[in-house]
Amino acid sequence: MTEAPETTSSPKELLEKVSHFVIRSRWWILGSTFAVTVLGVGYVQQLPNRYTSEAVLVAVQPQIPQRYIDPQSTSAPADVVGLITQEILSRNRLMGIIDSFGLYGEDRKRLAPEQLIARIRKDAIVQPLEDYPGSTGFKISFTSTNPHLAQEVTSRLTSFFIEENIKARGNQVSTTTKFLSEQLDAARRKLEEQEKRLQDFKASNLGALPEQQQSNIGALTDLRIQLQSTSANLNRAQLQRVTMESELNGVVARLRSERTTLLGRFTAKYPDVIKKDEEIARVESLLTRLRSGVRDGDKPQSWTAADDPTIARFQGQIESYLTDVDNLTKEQHRLQVAVAQAQSRLQLTPMREQQMAVLLRDYDLYKQDYNDLMNRQFRAQMSASAEEKQDGQHFRLIDPPTLPTLPSGPKRLKASLGSAAAGAALGAAIALLIGLLDTSFRTEKQVRQQYSVPLVVGIPVLRTEAEQVSRRWHTMFEWIAGTAVVLLVCAIEIYAFRKG
Repeated sequence: MTEAPETTSSPKELLEKVSHFVIRSRWWILGSTFAVTVLGVGYVQQLPNRYTSEAVLVAVQPQIPQRYIDPQSTSAPADVVGLITQEILSRNRLMGIIDSFGLYGEDRKRLAPEQLIARIRKDAIVQPLEDYPGSTGFKISFTSTNPHLAQEVTSRLTSFFIEENIKARGNQVSTTTKFLSEQLDAARRKLEEQEKRLQDFKASNLGALPEQQQSNIGALTDLRIQLQSTSANLNRAQLQRVTMESELNGVVARLRSERTTLLGRFTAKYPDVIKKDEEIARVESLLTRLRSGVRDGDKPQSWTAADDPTIARFQGQIESYLTDVDNLTKEQHRLQVAVAQAQSRLQLTPMREQQMAVLLRDYDLYKQDYNDLMNRQFRAQMSASAEEKQDGQHFRLIDPPTLPTLPSGPKRLKASLGSAAAGAALGAAIALLIGLLDTSFRTEKQVRQQYSVPLVVGIPVLRTEAEQVSRRWHTMFEWIAGTAVVLLVCAIEIYAFRKG
């Protein structure tokens, strides 16, 4: 029966494997670490120093409360900074800075404009800060091999930032004011047109307006009273006509009786008979006029009291009656027309009231819109004045661009430590690759795992005295050499630290 191959390892065995691997690979790891560290530090030492100049801006909130003025921008300071940063870091601005300060020296001849733009955008950084409670801070920095040049470029970027913010807010205020002025003019024209429509409506419907309803009711009541009084007077005049007509019939009967008496004594051509005939004709003419009520036309000869006092009195009464009836009839017609007009106006009042309500509603809406725009324009003008006096939200330079005295890069210590770590990793990788290619057995367990034949006997390593002495010297030399390599790597790191 064959022994099953062992496939699992305990933590202790795993640790032994790692330690054996490190021991076997010690020279690959030490050599690679030393070589890569020397190369990395040497390369980093050749790089020029880079200096970073920094400036700090703080978003200052408006000094005037917002209940007095309207903020011209509802964007957060961070959003405003983002927009202005895009404008400042645009291609034209950056190329202007490169040309003005002669950045990147000889590299400008071999690099394309796009590469120069990418390089300066990498060197120019705008980032938010959280060291200013109650406000928003931003840091503008630029990195260059010349500290004075870094300070000058940072100063130019900072001035661009402040100027662009003032320009953007000024343009926004100007655009807002212009827009509100145009809207206010349009609202004023609409309000004036609505006022004219309202005035025309009142002028064309004068007397039938809702506010005149009570006066129209009072006027209608007065007109009806007057019409009733006039009709009563006209009725009394009609009764007077009946009385006068009866009396005139009596006069005609009396004159006819007197004529009959005269005809009994005289002929029809006798002067007294002819006179009676004329009197009868004139009285009948008065009676006809009284019945017909006609005042125009031929009028009989007027009698005086000397001719016949009774007929003269009737003549005066008839003339007065006809005059009164004519006047009363005209007045009655006038009052009837006026009553009809007043009733018509009252009947139209509900419809006019509805039409008036529509016009007034539109007028109130236009007026409210106009007043709102006037208020907004006033607040916009106040905001513009605040912007001119820097009382609105703006960015204030807290820390001016610094003149760096210590280089900000390259990070030589980090690079040297990284190169040492990379060298150790490279040596371990090479040793691991060699170990994978090595097919020799180093432990009994490897043999058992490789072959199913049981291990019968094992022969230990037997060295002579000379071999043991040689091995001790070899081990001592390795320790000395390994320690020297480690000390050299440490010395190189200390050198990189002091230079960095």
